[in-house]
Amino acid sequence: MTLASGKKRPETRVASRNKQRRTFTLSPESVALLDELSASSKSASSVLDELLLSLRREKERQEMEARIARYYDERSDEERREDSLWADFATREFMAAELSRLQLK
Repeated sequence: MTLASGKKRPETRVASRNKQRRTFTLSPESVALLDELSASSKSASSVLDELLLSLRREKERQEMEARIARYYDERSDEERREDSLWADFATREFMAAELSRLQLK
């Protein structure tokens, strides 16, 4: 595409079509960190995008861990006994398979 100045507009990546332009006011400390993180030829926008996506993944991981902990905390005594029996069975089976594998060597 050609701009009014006669210069060609640089090609943009396809992924940028799904992005939205936003303007933020940051503290000097945040700007300094952003400059430091984007010094390796990454744009400040891509650094911010990566940081925010990383925060989202961490938040989702923590939420998943909380759901798992809640599941185990809410099990009945009967469910806990059954899980313990299955764990004992699996351990015995694993040990038997390992002993058999070692004896075949």
